[in-house]
Amino acid sequence: MSAIDLGKSKSLLTEFEQIRAEQLALCQSLEDIADSLGGEPDRLKCVQVAQYIGPLVQRGLNFEQNELLPALQKVAVDRKSVV
Repeated sequence: MSAIDLGKSKSLLTEFEQIRAEQLALCQSLEDIADSLGGEPDRLKCVQVAQYIGPLVQRGLNFEQNELLPALQKVAVDRKSVV
């Protein structure tokens, strides 16, 4: 693996970890909202979370389609050429 490939792999991993952390934080926010439904939910938090869902899901999908899957396909092709 070249230094460029290694740098790209680390960059992909960093982006993956960041998106995953944001998704987990979103899940926690949704759980907090669900827990508050028996009383008075924080309407501002509900609106903020609702506005964040779409962009985060789209960002994750774009990352998978445009970065992660092509990188995995390259690894698979490189492995086949070695064998």
